Amino acid sequence: MTRHGLSSLTYEPHYRSKVFGKVLDHIYVRGMETQCAETIKVDSSDHNHLWVRLRLL
Repeated sequence: MTRHGLSSLTYEPHYRSKVFGKVLDHIYVRGMETQCAETIKVDSSDHNHLWVRLRLL
């Protein structure tokens, strides 16, 4: 991803789903500023929700 100029978002709080100790869900961005990134625990899915607010640069 670095080769393409993409950076991974970090989440606070971090409730991303894992399998075998590895995080499943990622969002990569380029040319955008992260204003807010969080995960939301849910019981209705096997993946927790990712919620982000981005701003174009």
